[in-house]
Amino acid sequence: MNQTSKSSDSYHDLPLAGLVVLELGTIIAGPFAGSLLADLGALVIKIEQPNQGDGLRNSGPVIDGVSIWWGVASRNKKCISLDLKSPIGHQTFCHLIAKADVLIENYRPGVLDRLDLSVQKMHLMNSKLIVLSISGYGQDGINSQKPGFATIAEALSGLSSLLGEPDGGPLLPPIALTDEVTALVGSFSAMIAIYHAKLTGQGQIVDIDLVDSVLQIMGPLPAAWDSLGYLQPRLGSSIPYSIPRGTYKCSDGVWVALYVELTFTFCGCLRPV
Repeated sequence: MNQTSKSSDSYHDLPLAGLVVLELGTIIAGPFAGSLLADLGALVIKIEQPNQGDGLRNSGPVIDGVSIWWGVASRNKKCISLDLKSPIGHQTFCHLIAKADVLIENYRPGVLDRLDLSVQKMHLMNSKLIVLSISGYGQDGINSQKPGFATIAEALSGLSSLLGEPDGGPLLPPIALTDEVTALVGSFSAMIAIYHAKLTGQGQIVDIDLVDSVLQIMGPLPAAWDSLGYLQPRLGSSIPYSIPRGTYKCSDGVWVALYVELTFTFCGCLRPV
């Protein structure tokens, strides 16, 4: 799947047409951030390791030999392979950096430095470059060198302890929620940095991590815990600041989602994804 699936006119009308993005990201937050920019017209060049590629190529259900997950995550992108440890691969990457607007990477902090591709060196090649770095716990700090996984972020943030029925145990979301949220936070933050670079001519590093990204979707709960020691219990399908809602099984076996608001009752049948 690539940009040639779009008509040339519609592609050039998209708001990020002309923006060049290099993507070193792999499963899952980095590629999803790249997809969001590609959806808006950016030229996203996905760089994979030779003979290995992104793990999403071999994940999930398959249609005609192609993973659906891979098709979704790589939509509208151009894919190439480069060995950044080889002289020619390193040199080719540096040529691409000199012309790029954004680099998305989700290596563990320090990996780019060991490849002789520090942010400082890349900014010497291209002072306007935005480096969107996605990791588990941020680029520095006591946990920065630990591998980052969405499951761990969901546990550390307190999200998993909120999910589930009141009389049951904590649950994890059955989708890549943290990776998707982090991709949204990352792409939004990159756009702010792009705007800043347009005004000042100066690029920067955008440091996004999984744990903080999850905390941002938990509303007032982190503040309530920090200031009052309030820990919200598991509420099933309910939320504490709304008129009751929930899911209910009808006599015919159909499940419905019900929301009551003063003089109105809203309901809808639950459909499988």
